[in-house]
Amino acid sequence: MESLKGVSIVICCYNAESRIVPTLQHLQTQQFSQTIPWEVLVIDNASTDKTSENAANEWAKNPVTAFKVYKEKRPGLNHARDKGFKEALYNIVSLIDDDNWVEAHWVEKIYKIFEKRKAVGACGGQTKGVFESDPPEWFPHFQKSYVIGPQYFKEGIVKKEEAGNLWGAGLSIRKEIWQQLQEINFKYVTTDRKGKSLSCGGDTELSYAVRILGYDLYYTNDLCMQHFIPTARLQWGYVEKLHLEFGKSKIRNFIYFSYYHGERLKSWHVNLRHAIYNYYKRKLALYVKKDQVSKWKNKIWAIWWKGQIIQLLADRNKTKENYIQLQSTFSNKHDKLRKKILYE
Repeated sequence: MESLKGVSIVICCYNAESRIVPTLQHLQTQQFSQTIPWEVLVIDNASTDKTSENAANEWAKNPVTAFKVYKEKRPGLNHARDKGFKEALYNIVSLIDDDNWVEAHWVEKIYKIFEKRKAVGACGGQTKGVFESDPPEWFPHFQKSYVIGPQYFKEGIVKKEEAGNLWGAGLSIRKEIWQQLQEINFKYVTTDRKGKSLSCGGDTELSYAVRILGYDLYYTNDLCMQHFIPTARLQWGYVEKLHLEFGKSKIRNFIYFSYYHGERLKSWHVNLRHAIYNYYKRKLALYVKKDQVSKWKNKIWAIWWKGQIIQLLADRNKTKENYIQLQSTFSNKHDKLRKKILYE
């Protein structure tokens, strides 16, 4: 069924009874120079607080457009996103987190990007941080890990040889892409956020899926939102946990990199040796490098490599199984988009 032209804002939430209010208030201030159909969908992902009630009550104070709350009982951000795509009325789905405050022209800018650029399948913009308390001295060196700053150094189509993903926070995507993925029985290999877990990677999977299906990724600095960072996320222990999960998801998503770029997928024990070598290299650098910034970065890189080691040991032959599944999912319909890849 073809979707109507317009924008569906999908907010995936978990225990967001306080965070959801300012997020909705920013959406209620949207401004337009033309008539654009749009709606707001809140996906309550197995919350145990009053997320749904608070969201509905806040929107009722200023119901500027259609609004619905859906409950997704299966925990996990991927399930919440799928629910949002399924229920979205319009052909453009803009995914924002429950702590994202979009600019006043967000909906109109999103709409114009997709209307003007028919080959674009997904787009993203820059993010500015809003902090509950002053960020620590180390924060600027890791702000991109918090989805803060510009995603790329220039505007336009993200080229194949450049990084292959857009951030999930503020990711806007054509609904037809999700529908195509359902038709070919697409399955995620990452769990992404799940309850209090910091697991991640679903946005990278979606970005690669967009490109594998033949669409472009587009980035613009003109599209901007704010990301609220509470004090609890400004602790060193949090950034360590964050990068441990980044390392794990890197292993799961490496099959997409290999498949899309036409490279041979290395066997798991080769990757394991590589990860162990780099882990100890970073650990050793902690005793060699004297300046504080280098120490911060080497600590985090060591943790990132540790995450890869953990995931490699957990998956073993599952990496090959996931890769074969990826081939099976996309190859029949999209072989012409890439050369055949052999598994070593």
